[in-house]
Amino acid sequence: MKLLSKTPDNPELKKDISHIYYLHCENEEMEYSIYPINANVLMFYQNADRQLDTTKISIKGNNKNDFKKIMVGPFNKPKIVKYSGNIKMIGIVFKNHAIYNFDDFNEYFLNEKQLHSSADSSDLILFKNTMLSKKTPEEMLLEMEKYFLENKKPIHHKVLDECMDLIGEENNWTLSQLSKEIKVSKKTIIKHFNKYLGRTPSNFLAVEKLRSSLKTKSINLTGLAYELGYYDQSHMVKSIKKITGETPSKIRAKKNISGYNSLQWLQ
Repeated sequence: MKLLSKTPDNPELKKDISHIYYLHCENEEMEYSIYPINANVLMFYQNADRQLDTTKISIKGNNKNDFKKIMVGPFNKPKIVKYSGNIKMIGIVFKNHAIYNFDDFNEYFLNEKQLHSSADSSDLILFKNTMLSKKTPEEMLLEMEKYFLENKKPIHHKVLDECMDLIGEENNWTLSQLSKEIKVSKKTIIKHFNKYLGRTPSNFLAVEKLRSSLKTKSINLTGLAYELGYYDQSHMVKSIKKITGETPSKIRAKKNISGYNSLQWLQ
């Protein structure tokens, strides 16, 4: 398997996209687990069919020489991902509600639903032309980054923007604290989170803490619980196990198959 990942070079694009990655499975089988994430992932496939259910994502190579684009909303539960065959793909991982800055998507793709694009969409045509060219994977990622930078049409969601700015600095916020800080009712905040992020503020914050725990592996569990704002280690273990079905120790013992810190969602 060849896997290449990069964060956007442009500072403005970096606010919306956490990373862009290229993956090529060369007639091989690979299986791994992924944990919940507060992101929307736009995936472009060459020569592949994809099936998604509540517990597993299967991507299987085909001989059709076709190209597909699929958007998947935030994952609420862990899933097993299985690749088989000869598959090439490029993925773009959008932060929180940033996908709305690039296209006229609606809530259809939220809550683990899929959005299948038309065959003549401009980004899918770009992906097809890029894959058929002689460009290196590095050049392909730069082409995709350039495309999204040129097609960014910022749509400001005041409530979410203010909440995300606060959560980005520290994910120990509660709904009551967010409401008080931005001077908006809890009911309004919940409405915006459900509509644009596909989950409640409490669920969103719980997943943010989970993602932080996946990235922080240099301290013990007691220190980690304190750093992430849990009451104690027991509270952290229960919270993470509720989301993943596994204890923090078991999760942290797993090797990140990607080898890239920016691809922590591929745990």
